[in-house]
Amino acid sequence: MTTAHPYRVALTASLALFLVILDNTIVNVAMVPISHALREDLGAVQWVITAYFLAQASVIPIAGYLSHRVGIKQLSLICLALFGLSSILCGLARTNSALILFRVIQGVSGGALLPLSQAITFSVFSGPDRTKATSIIMVPVLIAPAFGPTLGGWLTQHFGWEMIFFVNVPVVLVALFLSWKIFPEDLPASEAALRHKFDYLGLFLCISGVLAVTYAFTLVGQVESATIDVLHPHGVPNGWLAPVVWEFFVYGLLVLTAFAYREWVVSPEPVLDLHLLRRYEFALASLIAWINAGIFFGSMFLLPVFLQQVMAKPLSPLEAGLVLMPQGVGAAIAVVSCGLLYKRLGVRWLGATGALLLALSAWQISREAATTNGWSLVPWIFIRGLGFGATFQLMQAKAMESVSNLALPKASSLFNVMRQIFSSIGLAVIVTLQLQLTSTHMTGWLRDNAATGSTASGQTWAGVAAFHDIFIGVAIGSVLLFLLTLMLPQHIKISESPVVIRAIEEREGQPVGS
Repeated sequence: MTTAHPYRVALTASLALFLVILDNTIVNVAMVPISHALREDLGAVQWVITAYFLAQASVIPIAGYLSHRVGIKQLSLICLALFGLSSILCGLARTNSALILFRVIQGVSGGALLPLSQAITFSVFSGPDRTKATSIIMVPVLIAPAFGPTLGGWLTQHFGWEMIFFVNVPVVLVALFLSWKIFPEDLPASEAALRHKFDYLGLFLCISGVLAVTYAFTLVGQVESATIDVLHPHGVPNGWLAPVVWEFFVYGLLVLTAFAYREWVVSPEPVLDLHLLRRYEFALASLIAWINAGIFFGSMFLLPVFLQQVMAKPLSPLEAGLVLMPQGVGAAIAVVSCGLLYKRLGVRWLGATGALLLALSAWQISREAATTNGWSLVPWIFIRGLGFGATFQLMQAKAMESVSNLALPKASSLFNVMRQIFSSIGLAVIVTLQLQLTSTHMTGWLRDNAATGSTASGQTWAGVAAFHDIFIGVAIGSVLLFLLTLMLPQHIKISESPVVIRAIEEREGQPVGS
């Protein structure tokens, strides 16, 4: 690449990062209006978010490979244009299937922009100055989640749910122009890059297996029209023992087993280097972060649904966004604070504190579910953000610290792909539990109150009871994270011995995309 002004490049790349990360959170508050507009239940509409996560996961491993062949600048411009076009198509969609399809395209283009923006920023900084680059690209990572729900709620309430997608377009146009003018020109691809082969079969096995498992979870809560009757006005979900659920689940597990065998034994250039999981610190820290992401993003979908649809006096989309805003603020504060305290205090107790904050907030949210007006949850939602930000940030740092510099690109790819996969599965599981538990509680309520209560009050009670049960489960899951965090060593010491370094290099090979 030719020389370019480093800070201009970093700020331009941050704009692209802001767009992609914003779309991870801005859509959540609009799920209830979208489900009403498209006449779909939440089990179907949740794929608008799940598809976005899975699409991002599918493209992260291949982004480095394509950037060496096409060029980082050229590929960034293509992805920005595709992100803008897919945003327009999402806003124009009038069926759930079309919206999911366009969200897949948006996720693919956005998922590629995540590593590309970081790569082009680091390419124009050198040595110690790369810490400045990290600070710059962290800004959108901190700001976007904080303002996403509120912005999404405001746009949805005043302009309709379509505007949460259309709002991307002017920002994309600005980012395209600045990227074209400011990003350094690409150098011709090297012969080594052209000779490098990508494991397309491995990627296909990974995504198709995860897709099958995720779909199996959503089928658990799916209702057949033939099951609707007086005692079951919303029908009876398939349940966990339905044959169709196990068909997809077993198929997904078999495909994922084939994927693991291929990546571990067969492929000379694995799309995900599973050998890294043999390292205790990397495997455990990553597992904690992935479970944390699954629990957090799954329940993050549920909160705006509860605030706008389940409560006896529902909030507007804007009000729901304002209630959720402290979550992003808390996460941002935790990320900054833990970054300062990490080397001084170590990861174990800081991470354990974050997990306990998650458990405490989930427990309190579940306790207040039946009586809250929404606004009383704000302190606990702020604490929830603190807990997530602390735990995830620390586990990511611990995982990356535990591998050599040579293995860092592969470790980063594995970590980020699995984070998206766990987020997708966590979302599917929690939405399924909400639908199934609501149906179960509603059936019990009708059996006990059919002669004295209205169906509407029963639906509210059933929804609140299901929400309460799920956040009890989130609290228990957070306690599990606390226990896992205590199993981490406080500090990691990587041997600097040339013999050890050479052994690591021989075992791990070259980074992906080299």
